[in-house]
Amino acid sequence: MNPLTGSAKFLFTTLLNAVLALFFFLFAAHFASPVFVGRVALLQLLELGSSVALTLIPGQVVNRELGYSLGSGNSQTQKLSGSLLVSGLLAAPFTLFILLFPRYLWLSIPYYILYIYFNYQGYILSGLGRFTEVNSMYAVFTVTRWGLSTLGVFYGLRYLILFWTLGALVRTVWGEIVLRRLGIHYSFDLGLIRRLVFTGLPLYFSGITSFIAGQGDRLLVVYLLGSYYLGIYQLVALIGGVPSLLLGSLQSALIPSSSYHYGRGVPVGEMGGSVFRLLSLFGFLLALVGAGVGPLFLTRFFPAYGVGALPLRILLVSVTVTFVFSSAGFFLVTGANYRPFLVVALVGALTDVVFSLLLIPRLGILGAALAQASTDFAVSALTLFFAWRLHAVASTRVERLIAALSPITLLGLTWAWPLGVLTLPVLYRLLGLVRRADVEVVRRFTPPKLKGAVAVLEILCNE
Repeated sequence: MNPLTGSAKFLFTTLLNAVLALFFFLFAAHFASPVFVGRVALLQLLELGSSVALTLIPGQVVNRELGYSLGSGNSQTQKLSGSLLVSGLLAAPFTLFILLFPRYLWLSIPYYILYIYFNYQGYILSGLGRFTEVNSMYAVFTVTRWGLSTLGVFYGLRYLILFWTLGALVRTVWGEIVLRRLGIHYSFDLGLIRRLVFTGLPLYFSGITSFIAGQGDRLLVVYLLGSYYLGIYQLVALIGGVPSLLLGSLQSALIPSSSYHYGRGVPVGEMGGSVFRLLSLFGFLLALVGAGVGPLFLTRFFPAYGVGALPLRILLVSVTVTFVFSSAGFFLVTGANYRPFLVVALVGALTDVVFSLLLIPRLGILGAALAQASTDFAVSALTLFFAWRLHAVASTRVERLIAALSPITLLGLTWAWPLGVLTLPVLYRLLGLVRRADVEVVRRFTPPKLKGAVAVLEILCNE
C-alpha cells in the first residue's frame, strides 16, 4: 500500500473540489447576494454536522481497522467491510433532524442520507488501499455537484439542492458497483459493529466537539451578525482553509497506509516522525505563500468581500501551520490511541466558544478569525503533546527545533513573506531538519516518473 501515490490521488481530487468550489462562489458572488451565499454555507455546515453526528463509526477507525487487518493478514477483512457498509445505512432515519431547520432545507434530507452512506463507501475503499477507485468516485461527485450548482444560482436554492442530490446518487451507485466487484456485500455482525462503535467512541465524541470548535465561529457569526456577514466570512474561511484542506487530504491515504505497514511490523513512531518532518516544511511554505497571495486574490476577484482581507491572512497562517502539528494525530489513530482526541476536542470546543463570544461582538469577522486561530493553536499544541508522550511521533532535537521554527510563518502577516519563503529551506538545510531516513522513505515509494521530488529532498538533507 503506497502512501505517496495514494496521497497524490487524494491531493488531486481535493484540489479539484477546492478549485470548482471557489469557481462556484466566485460565480455566486457576482450573480447572487451574500444572503444566498450564506444559505449555501448553511447547507454545507449541516452537511458537515450530519456527517460528524451520524457517523457512529468514524472514518479514521474504518481506515485504521481495514488497513491493519490487511497488513496483518486477517482473513475476515471482507466480512468487516460488509458490516461497516451496513452501519452506513443505520444513520438514515436520523437525518430527519433537518426538519428542525427552515423549510427550504427539508428537500436536502435525501442528499444527507446519500452523503453519509457514500462516505462509508469511501472509508472502506480507502482502508482497503483502493485509492484510484475512491478518488474516481470523488471526482465524479465533485464535477457533478459544483458544475450543476452554477445553475442553482439563477433558479434558486431548491434546484441547487436537487443538483447536489443527483451528484450524490451518481457517486453512490458507482460505489456500489465497485464494492460488488471487490466481492464486498452487506454483512450484519452486531457484535463486530458494537465493538467498533465502542472502540471509536472517543473519536466520535471528539468529532462532535471538534465540529463545535471548528464551526462555532460560523454559528456565532450567523447568530450575532446575520447571514450577510456569514456569507463574507464563509468565503474567507473557504479560501483560508484551502492549504490545510490540501494537506488534510493526505489523511485518507496516510492512516490506512501507515496502519497497513504497522500491521506488518513497522514502528508507528518511525513513520510518524518522517511524515511530521516532511509535512512541516511543505506546510510552513504553504502558509507563507498562501498568506501573501490570498488577500490579493480576494480583493481582485471578490471586491465586495474586501473587508475580509485581514481575517483571511490570519486564517491562512494559523489554520495551515497548526494543521502541521495536528497531523501528529494521524499516528495516534494508527496506534489505536483514541482517548487523547476527546481531551483535545473538549479543550478546542471550550476555547472556540469562549474566544468567539469575547471577540465576535467586538471585532466582527476579524474576531471570528482570531478566535479560530486561538482554537487551532490550543488543539494542535495538545495533539502534538499527546503524540510525543505516546511515541506516535518521535520527540528528538529535530522535532523540537521544527516546533520552535514555526513562528517564522508570522511573516505571512506582513509584506516580508517572500523573505520567509526564501529563508525556510535554508534553515532546514543548515539545521539538519530533513533526515537521510526521510529521503530514503520517499525514494522507496516514489514512482520513477517523479524522482525529481527525491532530488529536491537530497539538496535539503545535509546528512
